[in-house]
This record gives sequence, structure tokens and C-alpha cells, in this order.
Amino acid sequence: MNCNITKILIVDDVMINLVILEAMLKSQDVEIHKATSGEQAINLIARNDFALMLLDVHMPEMDGFDTLEKISNFYPQKIIPTILVTATITDILSVVKGYEKGAVDYLVKPLNPVIVKKKVQVFIDLHKQKKHQENLATELQKEIIIREKTEQELRKSKHQFESLSQNSPDIIYTLDKNGRINYVNPAWTEILGHSKSEIMGRDFTDFAKPKDIQRYRRLFRQIRDEGKTFRDISGELIHKDGTIRHFILSGAQNQNDKDSAPGMVGLLKDTTTQQKLQAQLLHSQKMEAIGNMAGGIAHDFNNLLQAIQGYAELLLITKASGKKQNQEISEIKKAAQRGAALTQQLLTFSRKAEINFRPVNLNLEVESVHKLLLRTIPKMIEIKLDLQKDISYISADPGRIEQIIMNLGVNARDAVNDEGTINILTSNVILDDKFCRENTGSVPGEYVLFEISDSGEGIPEEVVEHIFEPFFTTKEAGKGTGLGLAIVYGIVKNHQGYITCQSRLGVGTTFRIYFPTIKCTEAFEEKPRELQTKGGTETILLVDDEEQVLQIGSRVLSKFGYNVLQASNGDEAIEIYKNKFSEIKIIILDMIMPKMGGRQCLNEILKINPEAKVIISSGFSADKTDESDISRLIKGFIHKPYEVKYLLATIREVLDGPVCSESDSLYN
Repeated sequence: MNCNITKILIVDDVMINLVILEAMLKSQDVEIHKATSGEQAINLIARNDFALMLLDVHMPEMDGFDTLEKISNFYPQKIIPTILVTATITDILSVVKGYEKGAVDYLVKPLNPVIVKKKVQVFIDLHKQKKHQENLATELQKEIIIREKTEQELRKSKHQFESLSQNSPDIIYTLDKNGRINYVNPAWTEILGHSKSEIMGRDFTDFAKPKDIQRYRRLFRQIRDEGKTFRDISGELIHKDGTIRHFILSGAQNQNDKDSAPGMVGLLKDTTTQQKLQAQLLHSQKMEAIGNMAGGIAHDFNNLLQAIQGYAELLLITKASGKKQNQEISEIKKAAQRGAALTQQLLTFSRKAEINFRPVNLNLEVESVHKLLLRTIPKMIEIKLDLQKDISYISADPGRIEQIIMNLGVNARDAVNDEGTINILTSNVILDDKFCRENTGSVPGEYVLFEISDSGEGIPEEVVEHIFEPFFTTKEAGKGTGLGLAIVYGIVKNHQGYITCQSRLGVGTTFRIYFPTIKCTEAFEEKPRELQTKGGTETILLVDDEEQVLQIGSRVLSKFGYNVLQASNGDEAIEIYKNKFSEIKIIILDMIMPKMGGRQCLNEILKINPEAKVIISSGFSADKTDESDISRLIKGFIHKPYEVKYLLATIREVLDGPVCSESDSLYN
């Protein structure tokens, strides 16, 4: 046998792990010995001189720590550098214990061949140097050199551990037998804000919430007195500024040489950002579900209002009643219109309301609403404006933007009561990746920020969580519908924006809204639409699954001279159109119907006659995902519940000539 061959011992109870390690280390001048248990390793050490031992930590019967201890007891003269092989780098407790038992380094599974070879090569070189020295010096000199080299490697390994602790993103701490802190790494200051002098010697529970103190003390006693080890325990600690940070806690006994009673060594992994993102995601999903439900309710309610408003208008048109009855009918119509306004608010929240986008200068909208707020807010309340002069343009509906500013302004007024300050700010901002990682739903890019803050009493944390939900209100009965902030939320989402609410009791509340910018040099001016309410003699196909909407629509259109055909579903409409498409001049089509929906029905109609003139009638505007396609296929859109004059005007515009261009469409 070649006396220059270096022997390495690898110990693991899993054979495949031994095979993998052997393959990584195999070379001409290395002889690999394998052991599948601590006992077998001890027997091999008795008969061989190993340059290095790679020792698995977790083995049945005799684990790595016990193996190291027995080797030390049985063969104190043999110094075998030992690299622990552990399952995970977060098992800091195992690493600390391994160093205490005599290990000089560690490897983490799954093993990286490059790292394994480099670390092993260090000890192979060390062993060769040792042999060389043994050939040049006496046995005593050899022993001294070996011990010095080993101590150097040990100090180096300890230095590596200290470096790991100093640079760890997680908090590493130790407590004495009384639960007082006697070591923390710099991560504590970075995460919780306290300097080292503010921490050392203090009880760990000084940084806990009152409700958690007894829980932490109970865990500590179980670790100290019963030797238990805890991993992945959820907990909270108080930051220096008073905010709460969330952690995953691990802990185990830590024997102190100066004290007979053990203390505790542990790890704190900060999960505050992760929990915040999870809460934001759940809230976003909840708001989406509530929005879908609100949109469905509003759509069905609009059909009912259409029938009420239509019959009221029909009675007024016929003028068959007396003056008193006409007044009563007008009140019915007004009530229906108020109901329609309420459903419009629900549709706005659910993001199914009709939005007319155009280039908007946010400063102009703020200044316009500011004048109105000055007339409605008590003079004891000061409104301060801080508007960036070169503000970018946004794509928005001016009416909706004014609604946002007014709703938030009135909320701020109520929060301030009779005296205080309301600050309104606009500025160009850039949302970076860091902001978007911490705020679920936001997208990186250039935005215009609208911020409104008040000096009021603030909002409790448990209320802020529900503040954008429809019908949620803290006001007295009769003093608010609970839709104001829900509408703001819906409008912001419709504008592809992002909204936040921050509030502290005794300090006040701040709302921040981020609108994506567009490239534009001037705002858009809308031209008023002239309505023509004359009738006609053409044949109209009216398609709607609501019987009352069909009946009132037929009566109104017949009253103005039109010939009306009715279909209560898509299949029936297609059958009628197949037989009479040459005489049908226009189709009024409901979008939401059971079985064959309006979109599918529209496609089938256009297959029969690509030139068919179709007006969409719906309780909410078209789905934004289909918006561009639908606007090319239809000739007009009318929103339920509609007044007779708008229905008649839209029909005449379609029949008498091209409706507004796609850029003027109600879908834009």
C-alpha cells in the first residue's frame, strides 16, 4: 500500500449518501473509508490514521455528537478534524453544539461538490504537511505542530461561525439561566431598532406584548428545566418605535461554563413583511369577491328599476291622469332614479360602471373641488394645498376623480370635527420594485400621487382593515351609507391605480392614491351630446330575459311608432332574426342572459348579417377584457335604467347614420 495515500473517513447511516460523498472525493491519493454508524466509525479510528472525518449529525442509536464525545474519550491522543454534515443551515443549534463537541467546520445538505472538495482539500493539505513535518522532526515536535495547526483551524472555524452570526439576517441570541439576554447579533438592532446597550442584561420578555409574557416564560422554563427544544414557534416582539414585528422562534438549551444551570440559545426569523403581504392578498381577494357580488345585485336591481321608471315615463307621456296623479307618477320616477343612483354606486365599487377616460390634469380637478370644499367645510378647518406644478397627465374620468376628492375631503372634515387641518398634496412619483413587493397589487412605474391627510383623532387598526368594504361605517344610523370609501376604492381600481390608508390614533389619517401617468400635453374637452327624441316606423328586435323590461320597452317603442318584435333569450332571438332579418332594422340586445349570453348572441347575429345594427343594453358596462372587440361590433350602448329620451335618441342615431366613432364611444 502506498504510504502517501491520505485516508478520509465518511460516516452516514444512509448508504446512498456515502456513495455520493465517495464519488465527490475519489482521487488517486485519497483512500475513502466508510462507516454507517458511530460505533463502526470508532472501530475504524482505532485501526487507522485519518486525515479528516465527515460526520453526519443525525443518525439512529448514536448521533454525531455522541460519536464525537466517545472518540474524544476513547482516543484522546488522536486528533481527527471533523466536518459536520447537517440537514439545513438554519439548524444553528446543531452547529453550535457541534463546535462544543470538537467539530471544526460544517457542510449543508444537499452537498455542493465544489464546496466539499475545497473544504476537504484544506484538510488533505494539512494532513500532508503534518506527515512531512513528522519525517523531519521528533515525535514531540510532530505533536506540537499538529496541535498548533489544529488549533489554528479550530480558531478559523470559530471565526467563521462568528462571521456567520454577525452577518446573519436572522436574530441569534442567548439568555442566561434567569432569562436575561447576554448575547445578540447585529440583526436585532436592524430589525427591532434597539442598540446593544439597550438590550444586554434585560429580560427577554421586556420586549414582548403583555399578553405574550407568560407564554414566553413558560417556553423558557421548559427549555431550561426540561431540556426541550422548540422550532417554528410564532411570536411577536415590540420594535423600539412601538410597532409590532412578527417572528418565527426557535430555542434550545445553552450550557454556560460559568453557571451550572443552562440558559437558552435561539433564533428569531422576521416574518413581518411576509405576513403583511399575505394579509394584503387576502384583503384584495375579499374585496374582489364583494365587488362581484355587488355588481350582480346592481345588475338585477337595474332591470327592476328599468320597469318602474319605464312605466312611470309611459304614464307621463300618455297624460291620461290628472295633475295630482302626474305629480305622484313623477315622484315614482324620481324614486326610481334615486335607486338607479344607488346601484350606480355599487357598480362603481364593483368596477363594472361606465368610465369615460380622457387625459386629465389632476391639479385642475383638485383646485375645482377645493373651491367647493371651501364653501362646505367650516372656516375653523384649514385646507392646505401643495400641488406640484409640472404634474403629469393621467388617463381618467374627470367626474370620477372629482368624486374621489370630494368623498375623501368630506371624510377628512368629519374626522377633524370643528377645528384642525386638511392637507392635500399632488406629486410625480416612481413606484419601485421594493414598494411593490411590500404592497400587493401595485405595479412598478411612473405615477401621479394624490394624498389627503387630516389632523383628526385617527382610526383604530381593526377599523382600517374594513374601511373600503361597502356598507361598512362607524357613523350613527342615518348619517352615512357606508359606500363613500367603497366607491373611492372601486374608482381607483377602475383607473388601474393603487390606494393606501394609514392612520394612528391621536395623530390623524392619510389616504394615498397612485394614478399611472400617460404621455400627453393637454387635457380633453368633452362636447355635449344633442338628443333627438323623435320616433319612427322601423322594425326593432328587443331581446331581454326580464319580462317586465320587454313589456315596457315594447309599449314605449310602439307608442313612438316602431314595430317591435320580442325575444326573451338568445336562442329565440336568433330564430326570429333568421326568419325576419331583412325587415329588422335594429336589435336592442341585453348582455346578461341565461343559456346563450348577449356576447354569443351578438356573434351569431353577425354571422347571419355582418351589417346588422346592434345596440347593447346592460345593467353595467361591458367587461373591460372584451371592450375593444365589442366596440367594433356594435353601433351603440345604453345603460339601464335608461330614460325614454336616451333610448329614442340612441335608436335614431344608429338608424339615421353612423354613431360616434370608436374614440368617442361610451366604452372609451
